[in-house]
Amino acid sequence: MLRAFFKFLWYVLWALFIYKMITFFKKSTYSPNKNKANTTVSGEIKKIKTYKDPICGTFVDPSIAVVYEHKGEKYYFCSEKCKEEFLKRIEK
Repeated sequence: MLRAFFKFLWYVLWALFIYKMITFFKKSTYSPNKNKANTTVSGEIKKIKTYKDPICGTFVDPSIAVVYEHKGEKYYFCSEKCKEEFLKRIEK
């Protein structure tokens, strides 16, 4: 009976060890493909200045944003739909 208990305990401890190792490596694994837009070839994260869409509040990357210039100021939009809404609002 005692031998069966220690055998059970041995399996439980091994399972706990394997679980801890998996969760440890899962947290510390870095994948440069996870966020391709903000990484360099070597996998380093580069800082990108983002602009807030004045209509929906989304932060957009200027390289993919829809840009509109009004009275010397540039506005960045996440889509043409937000740009059109902005144009409707400034016409009023």
